[in-house]
Amino acid sequence: MLRYETQNGSGWHSPRTRADGEQMAQVTGASNGANSDRAPPKHDQLTALRSSADAMMRSNTARFRVCVISVPTLPFNHIATLDHFVRLLMPSCQKIFLITGKDFPYQYDNRVVVTRVNPHKNGSPLDQIAGKVIEQIADAIHLIRLAHNFSIVLFHFNPHHNQLPIICAKALKKRIVVCHIGGNYILEQKLSPTSGAKRILCSAAACLSRFSYLMANVITCEGGEYLMRWSQLEKYERKLVWFVHYVDIDRFSIVKPQDGRSDVIGYFGRLDNKKGVLNLIRAMPLILKERGDVRFVIAGPGPLRGAVEREIKLLDINDKVDVVGFIEEIQVPKILTQWRLLALPSYEEGVPVVIMQAMACGTPVAVTPVGGIPDLVRDNYEAFIIYDNTPEGIARTVLRALQSRNLERIAARGRHLIEKTYGFEQMVVRYRAMLEKADQETKGISLWQEHTNQCRIYGDCK
Repeated sequence: MLRYETQNGSGWHSPRTRADGEQMAQVTGASNGANSDRAPPKHDQLTALRSSADAMMRSNTARFRVCVISVPTLPFNHIATLDHFVRLLMPSCQKIFLITGKDFPYQYDNRVVVTRVNPHKNGSPLDQIAGKVIEQIADAIHLIRLAHNFSIVLFHFNPHHNQLPIICAKALKKRIVVCHIGGNYILEQKLSPTSGAKRILCSAAACLSRFSYLMANVITCEGGEYLMRWSQLEKYERKLVWFVHYVDIDRFSIVKPQDGRSDVIGYFGRLDNKKGVLNLIRAMPLILKERGDVRFVIAGPGPLRGAVEREIKLLDINDKVDVVGFIEEIQVPKILTQWRLLALPSYEEGVPVVIMQAMACGTPVAVTPVGGIPDLVRDNYEAFIIYDNTPEGIARTVLRALQSRNLERIAARGRHLIEKTYGFEQMVVRYRAMLEKADQETKGISLWQEHTNQCRIYGDCK
């Protein structure tokens, strides 16, 4: 369980946890005593971000008053994403009204007013649908109650949620920003072809998403032109703004160079079908045939935990694989900086924050070219692309990475890309541009034009 402590009473909270040495040895792939602990930071991890935000506030650029609405039942991996989203808005905003779930753990200074809604507990499908309706009614009531305080409403997480609050925001003549964070329900239907109920739910979610896009003044998209096409957002091109989440480049840093690391291949993410984790497990014996010294770590919770463990036992590779489950957020930098390679053979993604964090730690990534990933990295330059995420294709790419003479150089390029383009201050500029676009309610320019303009600003055109 995370514990949150205030730094000097400022209202900026950061997570603290007691490291579990035995679990950390499993996660990093190191044996007991073989790896010394990273020295604790000399100051709070958010001090630099707070200073940057305060400096921008003093520069008189904070003029917006906004409301951020998220679903009360956020998945574990999106809680930190929502926190990042709020922190990136803070330097541009006089006031932020956040409506989210009761379990959202972060707190802020008096610029952010947090309203927490009780999430509905899971039950039967009908009970879940009724619960979602009740949650939306609660969000809409809070939105109406606070409406005189802001002019822009940002709907965070997925566009198939919050239709009732969106209707209310439209009726109140607020500017509406809908955040598209990954997700492609047409593709998800293909991933579950045997489930008629799943296909119906995916179709319903796709219809609700289209409604949200029609109501929106601005749609934020995690990536560039490739993700726009992949997510079938072309018809909304003039509403689109490209954004990603920032990486704390001080916290996620290179502690160990590549030549000082053990041959550990890690997976970090939710254990479900969309992530291709079972294909990665089935690729392991093929990798071990060529590189018997390699170890694997599977980190993250999810519904396939049991299937993953059964597959490992069936393949008789228990002694080569550690399945460690949920990892506390405070431990993530230490984990990533120990691994030789991060493998993420997903069927579906937006722009996974974990691959950006790994690159910041000097850990090369082997990833499939889905979602916004092709907008982020190039094969054999900042990353290794898994063009075929069958077990054989994954094995070929992982072995290619392990045998590459350019591994150290690719790791350095990845770190440089994150430092140059995806730090806190760079992302604040992009979020401010998104708010300005919403505030002006203009037709806007095409996503590709905007991406090109941002490339000129940051000098990162490919």
